[in-house]
Amino acid sequence: MKQLDQVKAFDRRTTVLKYIVRVCEEKDSDVLNLKSELASVIKAGKVHWEQWHVQLASLEWNTEKLSEDAAYSDFEGDCLYQGESLNRQGRRGEFILQLTRASQRLKARALQIQEKFRLTKEYFSVDTSCQIQPHELFQTIGSFLECVEKSRL
Repeated sequence: MKQLDQVKAFDRRTTVLKYIVRVCEEKDSDVLNLKSELASVIKAGKVHWEQWHVQLASLEWNTEKLSEDAAYSDFEGDCLYQGESLNRQGRRGEFILQLTRASQRLKARALQIQEKFRLTKEYFSVDTSCQIQPHELFQTIGSFLECVEKSRL
């Protein structure tokens, strides 16, 4: 991508990117409004999936551990069915149940995001065997948008 801004076009004065921008401006300048249309992509380039995934796994593990600990500390010392035991523990049990549900919703959302990223890679013709991370792809797209914007000036 950086080469587009450095490699000269056939006239040896204009960069390939400036040439592409000029053609787009002549044919359909709305096409160059990519930056405003893809503003969320620039933000997505700052999110590291691996870090988010590790934190989600940690949340799930800690929620499970908290839930197990609560189940074993039932008022009568009995280890009842987890949901029943937590319900009988009042606010503490309610908190753990809400935390468990929130953790499950986050996990479901993470699976949806993974699928959307797979479709995004497919849309941009990224090889499916390529192990590019979301932030890497979105940073690349963001850099391209910045280069296009600079070439318009």
